[in-house]
Amino acid sequence: MPLALPDLQAAFAAHVAGRDRADLTAAVIGDSISAEARLRVYRHHVAYSLGTALAATFATVHTLVGEEFFRTMAGGFVARELPAQPALSEYGAGFPEFVAGYEPASGLPYLADIARLDWALNVAFHSPVGRRLAAADLAAIALEQLPSLSIALSAGAALVSSRYPIDRIWHASQPGASG
Repeated sequence: MPLALPDLQAAFAAHVAGRDRADLTAAVIGDSISAEARLRVYRHHVAYSLGTALAATFATVHTLVGEEFFRTMAGGFVARELPAQPALSEYGAGFPEFVAGYEPASGLPYLADIARLDWALNVAFHSPVGRRLAAADLAAIALEQLPSLSIALSAGAALVSSRYPIDRIWHASQPGASG
């Protein structure tokens, strides 16, 4: 009996996350390539694509730990959390917390904060650009009015707090940085 669409989707999601289901294998038709082989190729491509998206979003983390370590770490995250939205720029909000608990990265205690900074930069980059307050705007306000005024932060603004010099680590990790 064929799987209903919601069951098929759930089976594919489980498969991508590394939890094989016999009902999915039975639902996939093989010819010169077996159903199991087709599903392995699919899992590999999805995991690779999501890992590549995470490497782009968390570029500083990727630079700091290198390709092999990052791919392994991203693979663990992908197995735990698949995208919930169709835009890959929205994927990875939980990655900093994953990094914080990732045992092989425990020797890099600042890495989760770097991931938080990378995520904040990603959110800011993809947020709409609003009107910015300029020095001329402030100069046009009477001094006695300033204490009664308030400003709002732009969409995507974030405060990333850390015990570590994440701004210097980020800067030193940029292409062409002199250290």
